[in-house]
Amino acid sequence: AIVMYILRPLQEHAAKIQKLVQNDIPYDTKSPGISLGLPIRGSDKCNRESECLTFPSYMNMMSKIYSTSKENSGGAEEILENKPTVTIFLTSELETIFDDKDRYLRNTS
Repeated sequence: AIVMYILRPLQEHAAKIQKLVQNDIPYDTKSPGISLGLPIRGSDKCNRESECLTFPSYMNMMSKIYSTSKENSGGAEEILENKPTVTIFLTSELETIFDDKDRYLRNTS
């Protein structure tokens, strides 16, 4: 509880944060969506401390995570069976990742 108290935003910033969240996370009351985070670090890890993956590999992992969540939904079967919108929040310090994402989307559309 103390961590929540310490990390809470100042009142003057709370409304701005809420608006940003509402703009970034689509919400449809008829068909709730699922949000997955995909942070990709590369500049200090790629080919040094770990293997560099292709963007399609990351998307395959996201698909497996989604499939696993369907299998282990713990009572959310109805939501998952309605084929909800899946939003992937991609973050990276590498500009090339976003170029790879654009190419991936063009090839899968």
